[in-house]
Amino acid sequence: MTIVIWSQLWALREPAADGYPDSELLSVLLAKADAGNARSHLANAIQGALLIFSGASAAEQGSKRDRQNPEK
Repeated sequence: MTIVIWSQLWALREPAADGYPDSELLSVLLAKADAGNARSHLANAIQGALLIFSGASAAEQGSKRDRQNPEK
């Protein structure tokens, strides 16, 4: 799930990416999950992947802050 979300987000950085970001991604995932009674599993997978991104973002911001204000 992390790779799927990452590919969608990364595509926003490249204006010429053919077919990305996919505006129907979430609706397709929900339909597949509903067909297999797995919506709660999909929700857990998405939440876990988003936690990875939020942690990576926080680490990146901390790293930038450290580079801007090195301790002496």
